[in-house]
Amino acid sequence: MVSFGANRAVSTRPILLDLGGNGIRDMGRWHGKYYLLAGAFDPSNSFRLYEWAGPGGAPELVSPMVFADFNPEALILNDELNRLLVLSDNGARTVGGS
Repeated sequence: MVSFGANRAVSTRPILLDLGGNGIRDMGRWHGKYYLLAGAFDPSNSFRLYEWAGPGGAPELVSPMVFADFNPEALILNDELNRLLVLSDNGARTVGGS
């Protein structure tokens, strides 16, 4: 992993996380925790949302989040509204016949 300091890049060891075989789709920090949106590379619809305290800790599944009817792609963490929103990509889904 590479992070960028004030004037130079710093290389560190990667952090491996158990996300049930899924990869990270999006990640953000909100209310002192990291939120990880994880999903499969195929259309298996196995998306999950995890809370993670950071390095040294294990991600914890946020329950009862179930993404059965859409394809989560991004997190929107809004401090003003005090909400965590999940953005879905449903390009093939029809709404109102269109």
